[in-house]
Amino acid sequence: MFGPRATGKSWLIKNQLKDAQVFDLLNIETFTRLLRRPQSMSEEITSKKVVPQKVVIDEIQKLPQLLDEVHRMIEERGIRFLLTGGLPMIWSSDEYWTDLQAYVHLYLKEEIIAEAIVRKVDHYARFLDVIGHRSGDELNYQQISSDSAVPVRTVANFVEVLKDTLLAFEHFMIQEIRAYLGYSKSDLPLTYWRTVGDKHEVDCVIGDTAAVEFKSFETFSERSLSGLRALKSEKKVKNFYLISRDPIRRKIDGIEILPYDAFLQALWDGEII
Repeated sequence: MFGPRATGKSWLIKNQLKDAQVFDLLNIETFTRLLRRPQSMSEEITSKKVVPQKVVIDEIQKLPQLLDEVHRMIEERGIRFLLTGGLPMIWSSDEYWTDLQAYVHLYLKEEIIAEAIVRKVDHYARFLDVIGHRSGDELNYQQISSDSAVPVRTVANFVEVLKDTLLAFEHFMIQEIRAYLGYSKSDLPLTYWRTVGDKHEVDCVIGDTAAVEFKSFETFSERSLSGLRALKSEKKVKNFYLISRDPIRRKIDGIEILPYDAFLQALWDGEII
């Protein structure tokens, strides 16, 4: 369903398709999450207790790579999709040439410039994919640039962004665990785990009760489970958690993937330790 903006498409969805699951690509968190990992859309749909039979993707033109997932879900699950999109809105007048000029100007401003921003986000997504495999390794900006197809100078800027966000996030979460252990008068040791050769690591191991890995990303990547999977294979720890700023809860291979706020709530409710 396509048409000019502000003509009632979103209103129609909210009022006539109340039982449908909606992915609104104008929501920046939804857009970034699905840009980073399109298959998470099908994971979110199928993880519900009652799998919805109607799914709406609003503003599909912003993320056309989702169409492959839509096709797959239709073939495998028989789910019905409503795809909506808008064209830039202009006010009509009797001056048709003026209308056309206004439309072209607005199209260039809202669509082409927006597309340029997407390409920058794509750079960051590729950078995260590559650097995720180098956790604990000495950083080689030239190699990361080559593997991610991102300019070296841009890689250096992205690394600084990671430093500012990841270190602060990990420090805060570990301090919360320390505070809970002290408050609950637990004598469980709080340790760090790494394999010989530094191939895999886990940020926080609490006795034999829980292993916790922290990631500051807002969109889940299955590659981030490698350290927890390696530790899990040793069968020395009971429970495994990956904590991030991704708002979607998941469970993969026995590993609980939780938003940080849900983890903190469970921690202080005594459900983690």
